[in-house]
Amino acid sequence: MARELRMFLLAIVLPAVFVAAGGAWMLYGTWQRMWDDEREELQLQAEFLADAIEGRIHELYGGLGRHGPPPGKPQGSGKPPPRVGVNDRNADRRPPPPPEHRLTDEKRKKIASICTAICKRRPAFGSATAFAVVDPDGGIIFTTLDWPHIPGTVVECSLGPESGDCSLCTTRADGGAAMRARAIGVVALGGCLVLLLVAALVSAGIVFIRDIRRERSDARAKADFLDTVSHELRTPIAGMRLNAELIAEGRVADGEPCRNAASSILSEADRLNRMVGQMLDFARLVKNRRRFSISPINLTDFVSRLPHDQVVSALAGDRLSTVLSSGSDAAEPVIALADADALREIVLNLVENACKYSQGMIEVTVYSACGSAFMSVIDSGPGIAPENAERVFERFFRVDDSLTAKTGGCGLGLPISRALAYGMDGNLKYSPHPGGGSEFILELPMYAEDGKEGES
Repeated sequence: MARELRMFLLAIVLPAVFVAAGGAWMLYGTWQRMWDDEREELQLQAEFLADAIEGRIHELYGGLGRHGPPPGKPQGSGKPPPRVGVNDRNADRRPPPPPEHRLTDEKRKKIASICTAICKRRPAFGSATAFAVVDPDGGIIFTTLDWPHIPGTVVECSLGPESGDCSLCTTRADGGAAMRARAIGVVALGGCLVLLLVAALVSAGIVFIRDIRRERSDARAKADFLDTVSHELRTPIAGMRLNAELIAEGRVADGEPCRNAASSILSEADRLNRMVGQMLDFARLVKNRRRFSISPINLTDFVSRLPHDQVVSALAGDRLSTVLSSGSDAAEPVIALADADALREIVLNLVENACKYSQGMIEVTVYSACGSAFMSVIDSGPGIAPENAERVFERFFRVDDSLTAKTGGCGLGLPISRALAYGMDGNLKYSPHPGGGSEFILELPMYAEDGKEGES
């Protein structure tokens, strides 16, 4: 668990945090750059208008402009006016501005008329921008008709002392709503991309960890499978070798003892052959190399012959009973579309499992319902816990996977049986039997005389 937690932190959390932090930093920088560009554009337009307004004022009143005296013209006294701050102790001693720089009512009207004239012929200024002229005390001298009620980004530019130290304020006519919407849209799009990248990174990390866990689980299951198979193979081989040595050394008398030893060898050979066949079938099913020859099969006759089958008899002995066409007319056969070899293999696996876990009777039932043919194998064993009802169909899974378990097997019988049922367009399900034990139900498509699936 600690190892998986470290893998989760290294593969998902840390990269996601770095990507999210980098994305947030980039989005913040993009937001700031967009508003800086907006202020720069407004500043250029303010400079353009201020030059035009200040030029007209200079023509009327003369003196100094924002950019100093005209070439060749002296600067008057040669000393700039003192700059007084808010906390300057000599603020009350500030000398009054010269008469030509005072902001009188007549100059206010003149500045307003100048701005009105420029406003009428300002195609380069753009209709999306508004401006206002305010005096040093904040009083409004002139505003364009589209000056917003709540301005957004405001850029202020001085008109020089000849205007009475008035200022030109520039902003967007819509209060910056369009710019704000554009910036929010760009940041939102970038945020979505960052979130998608983080989500993709997290998903890839989860898939990566899940694959690692699956590979570890498969490796552990394969290791357990090899241990189980080696144990299961060693048991029949040991029995065959023991009986063969006894016969070879002449320690088994002729007659009944010799026949019993030979029968034991044949039984263990059949067991070994079934186990090898299961592994080969499993390999073919995993690689999708199993080919099915689907044909009509009379399940009624198939089940009726089971007690006389040599392999089934060796497995179940006299404990096998059959119920034909349960729930329907017994005289009417149940015909299904199936592969004969695959069907026999499924039945052998189910009967072998029932013999392993049950000491009582084993009942095989065949019936038809809802347009399908059914075959069920019921035993009187301990049953399967609800949490393992579906896991028993997983490869290599055993309810008791200990090598010292009383029952043998390598955990491939039921997975192979369900895969074979799927290959015949059928299904294999588990259901707890009401009277105790387990019931495995094989469902196959019905066969009609016209060769199509029958209808109920």
